[in-house]
Amino acid sequence: MANQKSTKKTGDESEKKKKRLLFFLFGGSLLLLPLIIMLILTRPTSRNEVQSDNETSLDSKSAQQKNGNNLPSSSSTDLPENIASKIVPGVIKKNSQKKIAYRLQMEVLGSENLNKKNLVLISNKQKTLLKHPAHLKFTLINANGTSSNQPLNIKFNQSGFTKQKTPFTWEPPAGNNSISWYLTDQNSQPNRAISHFFYLDGTPPRLKFKIEGSPLTPNHTVSPGASLKLKAVDESENGIKKIIWRKKNENSWRTYREPLVLKNLMENNRVEIIASAIDKADNHSIPNNFTFTIDAVAPSIPDLFPGTAENSTLLIPPAGVVIPRLEADTKLYYRLDEGKYINIQTGQTLKIPPDSIHNLTLRASDAVGNSTEKRYKLKSDTTPPYTRILINGSHPPR
Repeated sequence: MANQKSTKKTGDESEKKKKRLLFFLFGGSLLLLPLIIMLILTRPTSRNEVQSDNETSLDSKSAQQKNGNNLPSSSSTDLPENIASKIVPGVIKKNSQKKIAYRLQMEVLGSENLNKKNLVLISNKQKTLLKHPAHLKFTLINANGTSSNQPLNIKFNQSGFTKQKTPFTWEPPAGNNSISWYLTDQNSQPNRAISHFFYLDGTPPRLKFKIEGSPLTPNHTVSPGASLKLKAVDESENGIKKIIWRKKNENSWRTYREPLVLKNLMENNRVEIIASAIDKADNHSIPNNFTFTIDAVAPSIPDLFPGTAENSTLLIPPAGVVIPRLEADTKLYYRLDEGKYINIQTGQTLKIPPDSIHNLTLRASDAVGNSTEKRYKLKSDTTPPYTRILINGSHPPR
């Protein structure tokens, strides 16, 4: 009986140990499960799998290059017109990984267009104004700033694309011109084309002038108040850069900014000026020579009433006064009281209303506007005199 109880007790304890062992194993596995999952997810890929992924990626890139580039190959003669409007300097791919930038440099040869000696052609919207004729030299420059012998595809104006190496030269005609170029990579895939536009202007501007503040006679005589106003006209419509001028006896040019007051420039009553206009393409107009005589002397008024002081009152005959000869290019005007000025010529007769006193103003004016005036008080007496006869000291009846 004692043996049976001992055996039963030993079995129960063994069962409890098994349960405890299973509990610890199950609990431990739950704790280790996240760690196991993390190890599975982050395990290294095999060599074959890496090779397969790379091959897939390269095939995908090749497919994109073939399907996404609609530009013609290097054997094409023209490019589509709807190319991008803003393009960075020429870029070609090397080994499908590295990009190398190129730019096309233009140099203007000769003595003209020196202010545009070197230009980099990078933009479709860029336009260059040059003086015609122009001799242009083009060189392909790489990212290191040195010239490259990489062949490029080039088109001048409306001609087709041709492949050539730089440097090369071009003498464009007058007017609007364009140059387009692009590069191809090692797989003969073309880069986008870059276009640059030129306008070659060979027409010089014209210079016009106007005298302000004074009439201008045919022999270019003006009054002291005269100013010379200059204006330039560019028939090519590219704009005027500036107008320059100098006195004839000077060597240095000045920039014209406002009308020139001639009396400040005269020597011995004469002004001699040379002026020229320059457009934005550096074309100079033919120098214009301006010579003016400044007449500062007022004309004289003929002596209609010898020995009579100005503003004095005098009688004139009913027949009036005949106007004597006037100075050359002089006009004479008269005005009675507050009336209008009336022009009167040599040989004409000046008359005034009878039996009243009138204010007479005489004005002499020359061709450039110099003038002088004289004023008189005049009376025309038309009443005849009569004779008184005394008879025996008395007046006869009238």
